[in-house]
Amino acid sequence: MQQHHTGLGRWWLGLILLLSVLGLTSCLEVAKPSQNRYLVDAQGRALVLHGMNTSSSAKHSADHMPWIIESDVEREATEWGFNFVRILVFWGAIEPQKGVYDYQYLDEVQKRVEWYTRRGMHVLIDMHQDLYGYGVGGNGAPPWATETDGHKPGSFDVGQFWWLKNLDPSIIAAFKNFWEYRDHRYLQDHYIAAFQLIAQRFRGNVDVIGYDLMNEPHAGDLGKAISGEFQRNWLADFYRRLIPKLRQIEPDKYLFFEPQAFGINFGFPAALPKVEDVRGGEPRLVYSPHIYPVFQHEGMKYNDIDRKQMRDWSKYRAAEMDLHGTPMVVGELGGSEKMPGFHQYLDDVLTMLDDMGAGWAYWASDPGDWGPVNGDRVEMPKLNRLIRTYPRAIAGEPVSFRYVPGAAHFTLVFREKAGVTGPTEIFIPRRHYPEGFELTVSDPAGSWRSEYDVRTQVLKLWTNPAVAEHTVRIHRKYQNLYLPYLAKCVGTQNGSVTNGTQALAQDCNGDISQGWMIGSDQTLRSKQDINQCLDVSDGLAINAKKVQTYTCNGTNAQKWYFDNGLLRSALNTSKCLDVSYGGTSDKMQLWDCIGGRSQTFAYRAEATNRYLAMKNEANGLCLDVEGGNMADGTNVIAYACHGGANQSWLYEPSTGFIHSRQDNRYCLDNRGKTESGSSLGIWLCTDSDNLRFNWNGSTIRPYRNVDLAVAAGNAGNPVTQQASDGASAQVKWRME
Repeated sequence: MQQHHTGLGRWWLGLILLLSVLGLTSCLEVAKPSQNRYLVDAQGRALVLHGMNTSSSAKHSADHMPWIIESDVEREATEWGFNFVRILVFWGAIEPQKGVYDYQYLDEVQKRVEWYTRRGMHVLIDMHQDLYGYGVGGNGAPPWATETDGHKPGSFDVGQFWWLKNLDPSIIAAFKNFWEYRDHRYLQDHYIAAFQLIAQRFRGNVDVIGYDLMNEPHAGDLGKAISGEFQRNWLADFYRRLIPKLRQIEPDKYLFFEPQAFGINFGFPAALPKVEDVRGGEPRLVYSPHIYPVFQHEGMKYNDIDRKQMRDWSKYRAAEMDLHGTPMVVGELGGSEKMPGFHQYLDDVLTMLDDMGAGWAYWASDPGDWGPVNGDRVEMPKLNRLIRTYPRAIAGEPVSFRYVPGAAHFTLVFREKAGVTGPTEIFIPRRHYPEGFELTVSDPAGSWRSEYDVRTQVLKLWTNPAVAEHTVRIHRKYQNLYLPYLAKCVGTQNGSVTNGTQALAQDCNGDISQGWMIGSDQTLRSKQDINQCLDVSDGLAINAKKVQTYTCNGTNAQKWYFDNGLLRSALNTSKCLDVSYGGTSDKMQLWDCIGGRSQTFAYRAEATNRYLAMKNEANGLCLDVEGGNMADGTNVIAYACHGGANQSWLYEPSTGFIHSRQDNRYCLDNRGKTESGSSLGIWLCTDSDNLRFNWNGSTIRPYRNVDLAVAAGNAGNPVTQQASDGASAQVKWRME
C-alpha cells in the first residue's frame, strides 16, 4: 500500500512537471487584470490586506481554538504591521450534533475575533475544511454529516503528499454526497444554517470584513475536478444557494469565494462561472484563490518550474478577476523555512501580488518551520520578507503599488476619486528603515502633509485634492552596498570621503563611510558627505578604471543602474562595479559585466556583520575550521570553544551562506553530498547549493537535502550531516 500510494504521488507530480515545463522560462512575468478593483472601507478608501491565517492548530485542538493569546495579536498588529487575519472556524465545532449548536464555541471564537477588531484589524471568518471532515480523518464537517456510502476511512498512506488522501474512497463519497444535493440535501442545508448562525453573531462588528464560503473546495470526483464539471455545476450551484441565504442575514459584508483547489493552486485555469451577488447596489464579492506551486509546497528547491507556475497562476487569476468583476485576496500562501530558496520565493510571490493589486493571508501563524515564529515565539527569518511597506488604505483610485525587497523602495500611484474621505495610510516598518525613510510626493510643495506614528509604524498622508494623480515614493535614507558572496560592504579608504578617495570592499562595521543614499538621479551619495558620489575616475568606461568618491556633478560617471545584483555604469551599461582580482583585492573598479562573486551586490539596511560562535547544545563544542587552514576542502570539526576567528561564523539568510570570520571569502560546504553521515568542510563562496544552508535559529540544514541536519560528534571529529527531525540536541546549535 505505502509503495503504491507513494508511486501515485510521484505520478501526479510527474504529470504536473510535464505540463509545467511547457513554455519554461526563468523570467517571472506578471499578468494584471484589465481593471483594478479593491475592497473599500466606510470612507471609500481602497484596502490592501496583509496578514496571516489563524490557525492550523485549531483544526484538531480539543476546543477547536487556535494557539494564540492576545499578546500575539498585539504583536501582529503593531510590531509586524498586519491589518488582516483569516480566522478558521469549523462546521463540526459549530454544530457537533445534528441541529444542536455549540454557543460556547461561538463565544470563544467571538472573544478571539475581538482581540483583532479592537486593534482595528480586518477579520475574515473562514469556514474551513480539509479532507471533508472529522468523520473521515480530516477537519470541517461533523461526523454525523458524513455520508460515505459504506466506505470505512482507511489507512490511505500517501507519505508527504497529504492532499492525495482525497483519493480515499470514504472521502470521495463524503464529498460527492455533499455536492450532489440530491439524496442528501440535508448536508448543504445544515452547512448553510450553521453559516447563517456565524453571520448573525458578527453582523454588528464592522471590522469583520467578510466570510470565506468554503476553504479549498474539492470535488471528490476526480474526473469532474479535472474536466471542470465540478466547478461549472456542483460548486456554482452551491454558491447560488449559499450567497442568498447569507445575504438574508448580512447584506453588507464581503463574501470571499474560492475555485476548487486542485490544479488551480498550482497555476492551472479555473472553470468556475461568474459568481453573482444578490445584494442591492454594488456587489461585495472577493475572489480568493490560493497559491502553492507544487514543488515549493512539497519543500523542494525554488526553481524555474515554480516561476512558470506562478506566471501561469497570475495569467489565469487576472482573467478570472475580470470574469467575476471582483478584487482578489489570496487566502493562503506559504512554505517551509527549510525549503531551499524560500526567501526568494516569498519576495517573488509577494511582489507579484503587489503588481496584481492583491491582498494576502500567509499560511499560517502557528510556530514552526512554516510559521513566523519558533516554539519559543522567537521570530523566524521569513518575517523580514512578510513584513513589507504597503498601503493599508488608499484615499483614491489605486493605479499601482510595489515594494522592492532588499532596497526597501516603495512606490504608490493613485488618482483622486469623488466621495473618498480620510488620509492614505502606509505601513512603513522601522526594521527596514533603521535610520528613517525619505518620503517624496508628486503634489506641489506645501499642498500635502503627513504624520508618522512610531508605535504603529503607520504613515498618514493627506494629498492635494486638486491634483488628479499622486505618486508617492519611500526609500531608506542610507543603506549598505553589500557583497553577499564576500560578506563585505563598499566603503572608502581610511573612512575618508574626498575627491579621488579609493572605494574599497571592507568588512561591514557600521562605519558612516559605508552608508550610501540612492539619489533620484541614480547617483550613490555618501552618508558621510552627501555631496560626494561614487564615481568612475576620469569618466572613462574601461576595464580596471578606479572607482572613487568625487564631488557630485550629475554626469554619467556617477550614475549606476541596479540590475539583478549588478551595478551597471551609465557610461557603458556593459561595465559594472567590481572588486578587483575577483575579490582577492579590496579595491573597487569598473570591469566587464560577468556576474559572480566580485560583482554581485545587494542593497541592505546599514548593519555591522556579527560573527558569532556556533555552539552545539548536546556537548557544548563549537563549529571549527580544522587548524584554521583556510583552503578549499579543509574539514569543519567540533572542537572546544576558544573564541578564535576559525570558530566565528556569519549566517546570511538571503543567500544561505555561512561565512568564516577567519577569511570571509570561505563558506561552510556540504561537499555536494545528500546522504546521512557525510562530513562538511569549507570552500570559496560561489553560486553553488553545496554552500547554502537554512538555519532556523536551531538546526542547520543543507540545501542539497533539507531532511539532513548538521550534527556534532566528539571533539576533534568532523561535523556531519544526519537525518533528523530536529529534536535531538546533537543537531541544535546556538549562536553566541
